[in-house]
Amino acid sequence: YAGSESGEKSVLPVKMTGTMNIGEVVNLSGDCENTYVSCQAKLEDITVKMIHSRKLSVKAIISLTVVCEEIHDTPIGCGLLEMQDEDKLQLKTTDVEYSQLAVTMRDNLRIRESFLIPAGKPEVAELLWEDVDVRSFTTRLTDDGMEIAGEMNVFVMYSSTEENSMAQWYETTQNFSGKLDVAGCTPDMISYVKYYPVNSNVEVKPDYDGENKEVQVELVTTDSREVRPGCIFVAFPGEKFDGHDFAAKALENGAVYVVVNHPVEGVPAEKAILCPDSYHAMMVMGANYRSQYHPKMVGVTGSVGKTTTKQMTYAALAGFGETIKTEGNQNNELGMPRTLMRLESSTEYAVIEMGMSHAGEIDRLARAARPDVGIITCIGVSHIGNLGSQENICKAKLEICNGLPEGAPLVLNYDDKFLRAAKLPAHVKPVWFSLADENADVCALSIRQEEDGMSFVLEDQEEGTFVVKIPAMGKHNVANALAAYCAATRLGCDPRGVIKGLSNFEQTGRRQKVVHSKGVTVIEDCYNANPDSMKAALAMFKEFHCKRRFALLGDMLELGELSREAHEELGRLAAESDLYCLVTYGENAKRTAVVAAAKGVKTLHANNYREAADALLNRIEPGDALLVKASRGMALEKVLEIFYAEQKDAEE
Repeated sequence: YAGSESGEKSVLPVKMTGTMNIGEVVNLSGDCENTYVSCQAKLEDITVKMIHSRKLSVKAIISLTVVCEEIHDTPIGCGLLEMQDEDKLQLKTTDVEYSQLAVTMRDNLRIRESFLIPAGKPEVAELLWEDVDVRSFTTRLTDDGMEIAGEMNVFVMYSSTEENSMAQWYETTQNFSGKLDVAGCTPDMISYVKYYPVNSNVEVKPDYDGENKEVQVELVTTDSREVRPGCIFVAFPGEKFDGHDFAAKALENGAVYVVVNHPVEGVPAEKAILCPDSYHAMMVMGANYRSQYHPKMVGVTGSVGKTTTKQMTYAALAGFGETIKTEGNQNNELGMPRTLMRLESSTEYAVIEMGMSHAGEIDRLARAARPDVGIITCIGVSHIGNLGSQENICKAKLEICNGLPEGAPLVLNYDDKFLRAAKLPAHVKPVWFSLADENADVCALSIRQEEDGMSFVLEDQEEGTFVVKIPAMGKHNVANALAAYCAATRLGCDPRGVIKGLSNFEQTGRRQKVVHSKGVTVIEDCYNANPDSMKAALAMFKEFHCKRRFALLGDMLELGELSREAHEELGRLAAESDLYCLVTYGENAKRTAVVAAAKGVKTLHANNYREAADALLNRIEPGDALLVKASRGMALEKVLEIFYAEQKDAEE
């Protein structure tokens, strides 16, 4: 309970975690609603009883000595923070009784808050300090407290009080120093310190004239057709077009700078930013932009299901505040910076998908995005031709940890043997989910496939038991929903609100999209494919209620030396999936057709889209169901275009 001046009390939920042995005293701390809570906890007694083979009842007696401190009234240490400006702004103060300026040293010295310095005079600008990044920090213990000093980068925005004035941005580097007058303080106490200078009213006087004024950038683009005044154009060399050929034209059309790999004729040196790697330039700009905003961010990777899990995580979070997510296939070193540049000060949550084809790529993406929670859906065989083994794929996926802060939740699949065997970094906190094993932190029980999706009972060791329904088919989507639930709840979202969001999940693209066409149910799942997702799709389709089951399966690409074996195994799976007829397309899928036919499945192999469409049109009847799945490069949607069009023509 936190008391107020009026004597009223309010309940503040503060989560404090620690490890205790019987008789041991530990120090815990936490904060909520501008109240800092610290306590000494002692485990007096503990009783453990076995309820059944997988459940324990634990009861403990813990004595607590609790201290609550209102942050704005009694900060830890009352030392004055002195600043000396070293860059382009001169900040002057006038006398005021109290200041709203606060610098928080925590979360690896990264700032997680925005705060406002009110203008001292009506005619003077209002100054907003949107972001502070502590670059260096030192402490020195003295007899009467602790001295601190360091350097920080500050992103500053101010606006004049004149009508219709535009906001101006500047970046400045500042030294800070001060003293904590706390008896007996130790260097580790610096993890939570706020300083409140007595002077707060600020005059802003830019150091440079209009000619040298910094340019405000409105857009970063790699498409010359999108160039407009105030943008930066990044030139990428390509197989068909070279962006460098459009760099000079981009400047003519209003671009303020162009990023180029080498000097370009017609591009003045002062307008060119030379960078030998355009992908690296995009990542640096994306990371710099991301550092100005502080949404709660989830990073999603994995061999299978990451896009669906991203969509589900977005659905789970969207009800709690303004949320953005990766759109389409923008999950690489070109697309992710574009997503980061959609962040705004109003963005509360962000869900970032991270794809890869080589080791080191997730590392770069994670360090740029700096997510608060990571998800690894599973370890499959996608890109095994580049990485050599599933063990190496697992190591590459775990690179997401390199961007996670200390104590960050890492959501992992308990049913994946490679993740279970992996050595996790000490700084992350694993949160395990499972489709059956109650030893996991979160598990799904009583899973049922219904006509419009899946239903199951979700057991959360922390939050309790819930009944969940999702509008997506297959057990693999239950696993994706569990991953999304874990990420959202470990960010602090209410479980019931998360589950409500999952019930409104919408799939994107042709990922198990159900289409009813002239009495035929078509499951469009032709966005991507690999052995694991094929197996999951066929398992789902086997349980799908219909008159007869047809499948159109195409090549699974980028499997390297495993390709032949994987496509033959797909033929065996198809034979076990109660298919009435299998149509295959693609050079590798010929192996699938041969194996399936040998096991008694009625099979046809098509050499082109026309043949595949005719094979289906001549056999499918109302009441039947069709599963369509292949790697994106096989473009099986072209078969569906013919199928739908000629179904319609036949109807007419």
